[in-house]
Amino acid sequence: MSRVRQKPATKGSQKWLQLLVNRAPHLFDYTLAGPLSLSGADKIEWLSPRADDGYAEYRDEAALARARPSSEMDVADDVDGTG
Repeated sequence: MSRVRQKPATKGSQKWLQLLVNRAPHLFDYTLAGPLSLSGADKIEWLSPRADDGYAEYRDEAALARARPSSEMDVADDVDGTG
């Protein structure tokens, strides 16, 4: 498993992703609500790159383990398109 700690980015998309996840995650919620069929009450829990986790980026199995799907969501149905 791979967890890669990052410094706060000073430029580029990494900087903006860090800023949005940590300071204005509601902007992502709003933007992704339609494509993900979320209601206005649904919130996305951003797990990376969070300041309180050293802006760590997770890769491979570490990313999947960190995602921990909600018990309300049947991942198998989502993956095969039946859910």
